[in-house]
Amino acid sequence: MSIKQKLSLIKAALYFNEVLREKKISAAAQKNGIKQTNLSKLISEFEQAVNIPLLRRDNTGITPTNYGLKISETIKELEQKITELEKYILHFPNKTISYYFSPGITLNSLDLFQQEHPGWKLFPCPRPQDAQLSILTSQPDWNCEYTCLHTQGNISQKLWITCQMDNPEAVLFYEFITRQLLS
Repeated sequence: MSIKQKLSLIKAALYFNEVLREKKISAAAQKNGIKQTNLSKLISEFEQAVNIPLLRRDNTGITPTNYGLKISETIKELEQKITELEKYILHFPNKTISYYFSPGITLNSLDLFQQEHPGWKLFPCPRPQDAQLSILTSQPDWNCEYTCLHTQGNISQKLWITCQMDNPEAVLFYEFITRQLLS
């Protein structure tokens, strides 16, 4: 399947779930700024591609068939993945990341991170447990996920790095920091 065909499939699938949420093709069409006839045709073509009826149509609206419900669940997973992707793509500019570095630790390459992510703002946080990313010289004494690593070079240092792993920006900053520390 080509990218163009995959995009058509994704488009039809997303519209299919929108029709299920709105319970009427006309309502889904109006909500998404598409003509009802175009949306109806798109849904019919989607059903033809699947080769199994996905919707029951009557005067009160539409209801999904059993197979339509199964497909809808998979489409919901796709919608969740698209939402995750949006976090990385659409919300790139104007992010803030709080960090804490133990006393005596400095990273000269923070300017490089700022160049790679010009809309992001890094600001120091006074307490390591409140920071989105912390670099510590001793094991954290609060419940958190952390990575322990040894720096290389003339002086070897054991460091603990905490990161809010559910925060995509913090994870990108974490990956940058670890690359800098290990290079």
